[in-house]
Amino acid sequence: MKKPLWLKSTYIRAALSHQATRWLIKKKPGTYNGAHGERVLISSTDGLGDAFLRLSVINALAHKHGIDNVFVLTRDASAPLYEKLGVRTLQYGDKHRVSLLQRLKLVRKLNNLGARTIYVMDFALTENVIDRLQIPEKIGFSNQRRPSLDKRFTTTVAHPFYVGEALSNFCVTTKINPSLMDNTLFFPAPNDPLSTPKTRLKLAVAVGASNPLKMMRVSNFSEILTCLRQAFPQAEIILLGSGPKEKTYASRVSSQTDNLTLTNAVSNLDLPALISCVQDCDALIGFDSALYNLAFTLKKPTVCMAWTNASVQHTAPWVRIIRGSGPEWGVPDRYGCPETNAISPDTIIEALSDLLDSYRSPVIDAQQTTTR
Repeated sequence: MKKPLWLKSTYIRAALSHQATRWLIKKKPGTYNGAHGERVLISSTDGLGDAFLRLSVINALAHKHGIDNVFVLTRDASAPLYEKLGVRTLQYGDKHRVSLLQRLKLVRKLNNLGARTIYVMDFALTENVIDRLQIPEKIGFSNQRRPSLDKRFTTTVAHPFYVGEALSNFCVTTKINPSLMDNTLFFPAPNDPLSTPKTRLKLAVAVGASNPLKMMRVSNFSEILTCLRQAFPQAEIILLGSGPKEKTYASRVSSQTDNLTLTNAVSNLDLPALISCVQDCDALIGFDSALYNLAFTLKKPTVCMAWTNASVQHTAPWVRIIRGSGPEWGVPDRYGCPETNAISPDTIIEALSDLLDSYRSPVIDAQQTTTR
């Protein structure tokens, strides 16, 4: 049985740290004396997948206020994305949640920044240091589950449910007009006439997600890989992911597919190399994860094996969202939910074939894959 969130030690420590910070640092009206020019702080402390989705919006804000005036509070995993835009990043990690000393240091550091505005772009921010920051203008998303948190902001942006709608509302509020959830400008497809052309289809398979429930049983995932290999015998299939949990999952899958020719690159690539790999692939198959969001924002043909949560709502010609509705199958383990564990290999092959037909390339035509 899964332990309730409120019983987890990190959650308890974070809650105590947050409350103690509220006691020790009195809330004061935001003051701005212009000593640091037009400095702007952006909070982006949630997952890497969310960072991919909001990257074009943050780029537009950086150009609106001047790149030298913008600071992004973010996690180490996402920092390279914002540094690519030319903005400065400030570190935020779990230590700033669970350690009172680290949280107090962070609040003082952010207050000393002298920012005029903070854009709180975290999609579901429930506890943070925002209400202790002495910044005059605070703009952030509404929280449907805890409306009382909206009082932290001077301007609240409606977040109906889907992040695309939230980002659209944010752009209207801040009077910017980027191409939403589009990262092709920052990570363009390789177009070097001197580079060696690809000679076979390349399929990326993202093995993990932030929650095991978003994934599927190891036996099912292994069977899907087996069917992919049979359907696309000449294709290069590369497993992608990062972190120890995804590496463990990939190892269990590999032990059941050791007779297949696969490339296991899980936890072997840094972020720039991972992005480059996805960009170089012809299509990606994965769960509701950071790599799914990356492929979506790169307009890469993508098949998403979706879980119970209805937030997987990306709608685009290059995306197919698959959610099982029949009985679960495979060997029970700790991974997946009724929806993902009901997805059949045939459904995945059909969706992928449909996408590849819609986005045919010389490589695909030359191979004449036998998956129809």
